[in-house]
Amino acid sequence: MHTVEEIKLKDVAFVKTGYTFRSGLDESTQIDSVRVIQPKDILDTEAFNSTKIDRALITSLDKYLLIPGDILIANKGTKFATFLYKENDVETLASSSFFIITPTIEKILPRYLQWYLEQETIKSYLSKRKTGTTIPTINKPVIENLLIPIPHLQQQQHVVDLINEVDRENVLLKRLLVKRAELRDERIWNIILNKNENS
Repeated sequence: MHTVEEIKLKDVAFVKTGYTFRSGLDESTQIDSVRVIQPKDILDTEAFNSTKIDRALITSLDKYLLIPGDILIANKGTKFATFLYKENDVETLASSSFFIITPTIEKILPRYLQWYLEQETIKSYLSKRKTGTTIPTINKPVIENLLIPIPHLQQQQHVVDLINEVDRENVLLKRLLVKRAELRDERIWNIILNKNENS
């Protein structure tokens, strides 16, 4: 039986904390703005409704800008939501409520790594190692010392292809459910209107 190599996360990726804001985030409508991702923006590993702020308010911006392939994992709370940054059309950074994981070797695919971090076994591992009571937190060494199974790149790509295929199916199913709900409501309104006409 083939044994999959396990390597600590810190040996295959660089881990850093997102940007720390000294005050609350105020939405900016300026053209020269930067998108900020917070844990509340993550839903099912996708980011929505991110805040945009004036880039001039951010110190050492280039140090914190996300690059395609970066993986975010929430370091506060209990869900440990993840997000894989893909686009590069809008300058984006993550708040300090995330660890930013940047793969440093070619032998691991970002989407595969994100999938692994989403597994219940990993969430359970992290839950047992959080500190604090008001706002549970995991510290950086806990993430860095995670053991990551590293199959061959071809196997990782197979995993990624399967993930993408299921994701596409889920999108189609969601669209189908929305369409069915619309048809249901249309039929109900027809019943109501017909009843009104016959009364």
